[in-house]
Amino acid sequence: TPGGRHILVDGGPDPVLLTSRLGQNLPFWQRHIDLVVVTHADQDHLAGLVPVVERYRVSHILEPPAMRVSPLSEHWREQVEAAGGEVIVATAGLRITLGEGVELEVLSPPPDVAQRAKIDDNQASIVLMLRAGRCSILLTGDAEGEAERRMLEEERSLQAAVLKVGHHGAGSSSTTPFLAAVNPQIALISVGGGNRYGHPSEGVLWRLAEVSATVYRTDQHGTIHCMTDGQRLWIRPQRP
Repeated sequence: TPGGRHILVDGGPDPVLLTSRLGQNLPFWQRHIDLVVVTHADQDHLAGLVPVVERYRVSHILEPPAMRVSPLSEHWREQVEAAGGEVIVATAGLRITLGEGVELEVLSPPPDVAQRAKIDDNQASIVLMLRAGRCSILLTGDAEGEAERRMLEEERSLQAAVLKVGHHGAGSSSTTPFLAAVNPQIALISVGGGNRYGHPSEGVLWRLAEVSATVYRTDQHGTIHCMTDGQRLWIRPQRP
């Protein structure tokens, strides 16, 4: 952030790769991360974060109210407790002020998500709106159609210049009404090349074209740098 705070949202499936990328993007002396967000407990979002709380001083950790119990999530809980960072439970309406006109707002999940017996991790995924001056960036985790519908019913403004496309471009996310409400100029799809799920789906790519969003994909563009000064926005793809 402009005030020098560092926020990490999800960690991918590869602990070695994530720590390597952090080393490339942070000064060698920077061993402190102000906020780590784990949107949900799926391995391809959580596994990379485990060594982060082991090797970096993490002040705060933002988690959903409900996380699936698994060997990975139990190991994560042990490491978080050992590290001593403050755990914050994310529910819709929570706002985190980061200074210098930068704010995070939690749009999902709802406060009662932990009591819903049939809800899965994707529907309970943390969705964040990052606002920096006049620029908004919507980070959707693996939220799918049901979560999108709930956010639309809340009647909060969902409009954002940049959309991190939900669930790696799965057809069950990025519904037409949701994209119409967000109306993104830029859509970022975090997706592995040749993945067995066929992400991103042709339907999602078609729906993004319908709202005239410019699409960047990690399988085609590599690392995608998105920067803003609160007024203007820069996108810089960088092949590995």
